[in-house]
Amino acid sequence: MIRTANYFQDNYRACCAAFRHAGSRLQGTQILQNRQLLHGMLRLPHSAAADPGIDWLYIGPAGKTERLLLLTSGLHGIEGYAGSALQQLFLNQLLAVELGASAARDTAFLFIHALNPYGFQHNRRTTVENIDLNRNFDTSADLYQTTNPGYDQLNCILNPERLISEADLDRESFLGVLNGLSQSHSERELTEAIARGQYNYERGIYYGGCMPAGQRGVIDSLLQNHLPHFRAVYAIDVHTGYGERGRLHYFPDAQSPEHKAAIQRLFRGYKIDWGDSEGFYSVTGEFVNYIGKLCRADQLYIPMIFEFGTLDSHTPFGGAISVHNMILENQLFHYGSQTDSIAAVVRQRFLEMFYPSDEAWRRAALDQGAAALRRTLQRFHQE
Repeated sequence: MIRTANYFQDNYRACCAAFRHAGSRLQGTQILQNRQLLHGMLRLPHSAAADPGIDWLYIGPAGKTERLLLLTSGLHGIEGYAGSALQQLFLNQLLAVELGASAARDTAFLFIHALNPYGFQHNRRTTVENIDLNRNFDTSADLYQTTNPGYDQLNCILNPERLISEADLDRESFLGVLNGLSQSHSERELTEAIARGQYNYERGIYYGGCMPAGQRGVIDSLLQNHLPHFRAVYAIDVHTGYGERGRLHYFPDAQSPEHKAAIQRLFRGYKIDWGDSEGFYSVTGEFVNYIGKLCRADQLYIPMIFEFGTLDSHTPFGGAISVHNMILENQLFHYGSQTDSIAAVVRQRFLEMFYPSDEAWRRAALDQGAAALRRTLQRFHQE
């Protein structure tokens, strides 16, 4: 049985230290025979001396390589605890099995840890500029001119510009507001308007920015150094929050029939969320979609978001509570609260939404994540 305490740490710096240790202990071991191990740190333009930057680790054959698994964590800061745990588990337990398989002899592995150091360190989803990185990535600057009329109509509800009061913590009151909106909008219309991304309100939730965030340049350099060498790339970006509590959801981003067919081969037997359910939402500026645009046309690119559900946000009630938590945390950051006790409630709700303290949830995340990695990698080796 996997011991969750070995992989889930209490804070950002402990997660970084554990990831680095998992990589360093591989140095000189038998499992790296005929393979190279490279590691480094990406410094963001605004990084202070106390900010360790973004760690990365590459393990690949010394000779020809055909396939690359890219496993990333912490794009949404506070969601990085589960992603870090899965990366640590892979390095400590799954890697030896993978490298021992003859089918994996021409597969390489690239891990990027804590893509959003500021958000991870401060238990926020956004960067220091309040940018939601999963709404910020594209090869075209046209992204930042994207309009979202539905969000414009809801802005005063989503982004109150005042101190949080005790009354604001009342979930039933917020549910009443959303129920009123549902009289004239479908669940999907509301979800799309709120969560797909917006580029006009820099202090608002789901803000995609007005230009590429600092991560763009340093990640570009790393990816462009590695991606061109492979015929096939399987990219997994790990998130938490959306969906049924205790269940791992799979969100693909198939850009062509060929890519969709490859996803279906890898995830045969798994329930894939293709985006046709009522509570689902699409986003603009998505990271895994951007990686695909960096790949050559003749490369097979297989993107997948691993999303560990926490609050049953796929249901109307759970979705409403999730949005309420998002609003309050953002409001607290920008405008504060009337009392310290109110601030403590807001922060605790937000942390539990993305990093549940429940031992059963953490075990399920590792068990399901490890099982999905093992099964899909076995199939990826055949691509």
